[in-house]
Amino acid sequence: MLTLPANAPVAANAALRRTRSPPYVGTCQGAIRAVIAGSITRPDVAAGRPGHRSGLIEHALAPFAATVADPGALDQLKRDLAIVMCAEALFTLTDLCGLAPDDPVAGAVHTARTLTAAAVQASR
Repeated sequence: MLTLPANAPVAANAALRRTRSPPYVGTCQGAIRAVIAGSITRPDVAAGRPGHRSGLIEHALAPFAATVADPGALDQLKRDLAIVMCAEALFTLTDLCGLAPDDPVAGAVHTARTLTAAAVQASR
């Protein structure tokens, strides 16, 4: 069971808003796309990709880690958030959904908030 304080979604969202999407996702997207493409065509080098999102997620959830009754539920939330807090998600929203370059971050924050709130609700 995931036992987070009732304000967990608000606090996690605040941390995510402070860190936002790394600014280089927009400014260096050509290089980031090349790294992603390289890891798709050569899965053996995928582990060498920078994992910046993991640090952001760890930071956002750190205040709650000590209160978690079920570490597996926290690990699942971290994996869920990793899907949202990544360059691939931002590129999908701009390339396929037609959002302006600055708009996907708001969508990612909204989705991260929803996932965190659902995890807290499920733990009650």
